[in-house]
Amino acid sequence: MAIAHHVTDALGLAFRHWFGLLLVFFIGRAVYRRYLHPLRNIPGPWLASMTGLWFLSVHFNPQQHWVIVDLHRKYGPIVRIGPNRIIFTSPDTIGDYYGWDKSRYWKAFQQNPHVPNHGGTLTSKEHRVEKSKIMGAYTLSQILKSEAKVDGHVLALMEQFSRRTNAAIDLAPWCQYFGWDAVMDVALSRNMHFVKSGFDVGGQIQSLHKLLLAAAFAGLYPSIPILINHPLWWPTLSPKPTAKSGIGAIQGIATNSVKDRFDNPDPTKTDIIQWMIEHRDKDGNTLSQARIGEEAMAPVLAGSDTTASTLRSMILRTVANPRVYNKLMSQIDNADQAGLLSVPPTHAEILRHVPYIEAIRKEALRLLPASALPFFREAPAKGATIEGYFIPGGTDVGLQHWAIARNALYWGDDYDLFRPERWTDEQDEHRRRMRDLGDGFFADGVYKCTGRNLATMEIMKMPIELFRRFDVELLNPDKPWKEKGALAMLHTNFWVKLTPRGKSGHEQ
Repeated sequence: MAIAHHVTDALGLAFRHWFGLLLVFFIGRAVYRRYLHPLRNIPGPWLASMTGLWFLSVHFNPQQHWVIVDLHRKYGPIVRIGPNRIIFTSPDTIGDYYGWDKSRYWKAFQQNPHVPNHGGTLTSKEHRVEKSKIMGAYTLSQILKSEAKVDGHVLALMEQFSRRTNAAIDLAPWCQYFGWDAVMDVALSRNMHFVKSGFDVGGQIQSLHKLLLAAAFAGLYPSIPILINHPLWWPTLSPKPTAKSGIGAIQGIATNSVKDRFDNPDPTKTDIIQWMIEHRDKDGNTLSQARIGEEAMAPVLAGSDTTASTLRSMILRTVANPRVYNKLMSQIDNADQAGLLSVPPTHAEILRHVPYIEAIRKEALRLLPASALPFFREAPAKGATIEGYFIPGGTDVGLQHWAIARNALYWGDDYDLFRPERWTDEQDEHRRRMRDLGDGFFADGVYKCTGRNLATMEIMKMPIELFRRFDVELLNPDKPWKEKGALAMLHTNFWVKLTPRGKSGHEQ
C-alpha cells in the first residue's frame, strides 16, 4: 500500500508540474545533443546540433540548394545539420557512401509500403534482389524499342514551338509536358497529351509537386510515414486510383493500364509494363499484377521532374555560352547537311555524329543538378570515419550534388565554369578519377538510377531538334528563370524567343 501511495503522490506531482518537467526534458536533451553527443565536435549551425527544426526551416526555403552550398563553404567538407544528421563532400568517403543502406528518411517515398517494389527497399541487399526482377525493362536495348514513341513527342513539341515563333514563350512548362508525355508513353503506352493540350492536364504535375514536398518533409520525421503506413488505416489514407485528379489519378492510370494489359494481352507492345508481364525469373516465377502496377509508377514519379529540370539546364547553359553553342551547332549542321541525322535524330546517330551533346548533358547535370536536397543514407552499424570524425552507426549521412559540383577537389579551380570539355579532354589521370567520383547524380553501385537510359535518351534528343530548327534567344539573360529548390529543381518564367533557322537538311 505504501508503494502505491508513493506512486500516486509522484504521479500527482508530475501532473501538477508537467510543463516544468517537460521543459527540463527538452533542455536536458538539447544540452546532451550539443555537448555530449558523439557528433558534438562536427562543425555546423549551433541550433542544428540541438533540434531538427533548423533543417526543417531549410527544407521550406526555396533556395535550399544554395543554403547547403554556403554551409559547406563556411564549415568545410563535413557539416552537422541535425542532432543525428550530417552532410559531407569528401572524396575519400563517397565510394563507400553509395554502398550504404538508405536511411529511414526514404520511408516517406515508398509508394505503397504493402506491395513490394524496388524503390521501396531500404537495405542494399533487398534493393539488389528486387531491382534484379525489373531491371531488364530499363536496359538500353529494351528502352530503344520505344524510341519511336519518344520521337513522336519530340516532334509534337516542335510543332507547338513552330506556332509560337518570334514571340515570348516560357520554355519551363513545355519541358515538363514533354517529360511527362514521353515517360508515360514508354512506361504504359499512354499518351497524356500534355504537349498537345499545352497545360497541366488534371493538375497532375502540380499534385506531384505537392506530394514530393510533403514526402520530403515527412522524411525528416520517419515516425510520420511509419504511422501513416500502418495497415489498419493505410487503405483510408492512401491516394485512391479512382480519383479524377491529382496523384491518385496518376496511380489510377498506372493501375488500370496494367489491369487492361492483363485482361487483354498484347505481346506487340514494347513498353516497360509489357516486359514486366512477360518476364520470368530462373525459376519461372512472374511478377504480380499489383507489383507491376507499383513499378509502373516509378519512372513517372522519379523521372518526369528531373528530366524537365535537366532539359532546361542544358538549353540555358548552351545558349548562354556562345563557344559551347557554336561547337554544338557545328556538329549538328555538318551532320544534318550530310544527311546523317533523322528527324528527330536517333540515339545511335546522336552518339556517332553529335557526341558533344553528351558532354553538355553531363556538364549541365553537374553544374545545375536536378535535385536540391541531400540524399541520406545510414552509416553502417560499425560506424564510419569521415574527415577524421567518427560517425556512429545509424547516423543519417547525406551528400548534396550542388555542393559536390562546387568542390575544387573534384573539378579543379574552374568548377563554376560551364565547360563540357572536362568530360572529353581531361588528360590527367587524377583529375579524371576525381571527376568520375563527383559524377554521382545517377548514384552508383546497386542504387544506380534505374531509369537513366530512358532519361538520357530524352534529354539528348529534344535539345538537338530544338537547336537545329530554331535560334533560341534568352529574353532575361541576367535572370533567365525563377528557380525553386526541392526534391527536384523547379523552374518558372524561362522566357525565350524562338526564331526559325530555315531549312537545314530537312523540311520544317
